[in-house]
Amino acid sequence: MIRAIISNTSFTRICIADENENIIDITDKCSEEMLLLCRNISKVVDDYNIFEMLEMSKIEEVEPVYEYIVEKIYRKPFYADDYILFEKEHIKIKVLIAFNKFFLNLINNENA
Repeated sequence: MIRAIISNTSFTRICIADENENIIDITDKCSEEMLLLCRNISKVVDDYNIFEMLEMSKIEEVEPVYEYIVEKIYRKPFYADDYILFEKEHIKIKVLIAFNKFFLNLINNENA
């Protein structure tokens, strides 16, 4: 079970912490699209660590519109520029929760 996702600010290295607090580098298991998604979500929510909502994403549901935004940015990265205007904190948090759910699914699918 993944307890935390850790990255450097440029997303050239991404690691997970498992339930025993072992740090495992998964960068080579992340597609270029996944890394680009991390960079783009980081731009959208600029003052947050994009993985800090990991625990919350496991228990809290968000409206489908936030999941749609994350998936749209993943599939068409240039759309991130349309969403840089998120200024309200609660919207950033919902985007981050949706992102963390999406990223966890991608990691699980890549490792399957």
